[in-house]
Amino acid sequence: MDWLRSRLNRKFAIGTAGGLVASSLVFLVLFLALYRGELADERAAAAEQVNQLLQTSLENAMLKRDLEGLRVIVDRLGQQPGIEAVFITNPAGEIRFASDPALLGGFQPTDPDRRTSFTDFVENADASEILRSVNPVSNKAPCMECHGAADQHPVNGVLYVDYDAAPIRHKARRTTLLLMGSGAMIVLLNIAGGWWFIQRYVIGPVGRLTVASQALAQGDLGRRADPRGNDELAQLGHAFNRMAAQLQDRINESEQQRSFLQDLIDAIPDGVRVIGPDYRVLMTNRAYRHQLGLGDEDGVGDTCHRVSHQSEHPCPRTLVTCPVQEIASHARPIKALHRHHDTAGQWHQQYR
Repeated sequence: MDWLRSRLNRKFAIGTAGGLVASSLVFLVLFLALYRGELADERAAAAEQVNQLLQTSLENAMLKRDLEGLRVIVDRLGQQPGIEAVFITNPAGEIRFASDPALLGGFQPTDPDRRTSFTDFVENADASEILRSVNPVSNKAPCMECHGAADQHPVNGVLYVDYDAAPIRHKARRTTLLLMGSGAMIVLLNIAGGWWFIQRYVIGPVGRLTVASQALAQGDLGRRADPRGNDELAQLGHAFNRMAAQLQDRINESEQQRSFLQDLIDAIPDGVRVIGPDYRVLMTNRAYRHQLGLGDEDGVGDTCHRVSHQSEHPCPRTLVTCPVQEIASHARPIKALHRHHDTAGQWHQQYR
């Protein structure tokens, strides 16, 4: 397609796509982090109510010293859908109650001074991701008989509830894929819209201006651009048309002057030719062409020594007085007698 071969369109498409893709990726990374945080907070808020109920039940079982009832509560809670494990540690971090018997007697690092609950994503022992809710069980007045003063033993233990993070991951992944698909669609729509815009308002006017300038360069002085609208490219088209019109006027004027000059020197009965400093013949009159048997355009543009002396090189100064060389050296008129070849090979003597 033409627009793929157009440098401006290609740059626009690549730049637009790159910018949109980069911004979309940044947006997706930020959104994914924020969305995961929101889901974690949402799950934490829901778990907080369960944790409060569980803490109340645990505290009640602890006060009654109903250890078996405490085990049953932990076991049943660990069997609930979406919960991976439930365990309770003492202030030193030793696991005393757990829904998974394999965890009993294990150790869980605990901050003994932390008294507030929190929820965060962590890795399990098998390297799988879980959402862990950590809930310190504060030492209260009814508990001080067994656990000591609250200022010395502020926490009786810590309740851990591990939730399965897979639903959160799946939901975040699905939402991210939807966003990526939507972002890709937006990118394609933006590229298509941008391509249409640049094709209509940039490439089209520039193409028409290019065609007109190429035609003008090839000699079609009457060729003009076709500006549409009133934007910058339309103004450039109008400026091009004015320039082309002025160029045509100047060339016509120059041709008229050249025609007048040609008529003027044709009226001279003696042979006349105008030679430039590069030895090329610029103009000849009718009498000169008649003397050498030349046509109207014969010899014009060629070198004087090739036309009149049939030589590929300028005349040697030591043998012939060359008016072109002498005028270039001394900048004053000069007369010399030369012999010129005509087209029939005959020699003619001429003053120069």
